[in-house]
Amino acid sequence: MADSAFRCGNELIEPGMTQGQVLAQCGAPTSTSEETQDVRSGPQVVGKTTVARWTYASYSATRVLVFDGDKLVRIE
Repeated sequence: MADSAFRCGNELIEPGMTQGQVLAQCGAPTSTSEETQDVRSGPQVVGKTTVARWTYASYSATRVLVFDGDKLVRIE
């Protein structure tokens, strides 16, 4: 299930934010992981990108923030 935003303290975290903006609002994540993925144009690989997954766990909910490069693209 994906959410379009979540609250971190008094701040709203939304797709489009940078990793630096999220760190400034939420602090360090509970855990992180990164993987390099191919960037495709049709069947052809045209480059690489790094996809980072940051997990924020709290007593009420756990959210996983997915970044493509430096931009937040999805909240799970």
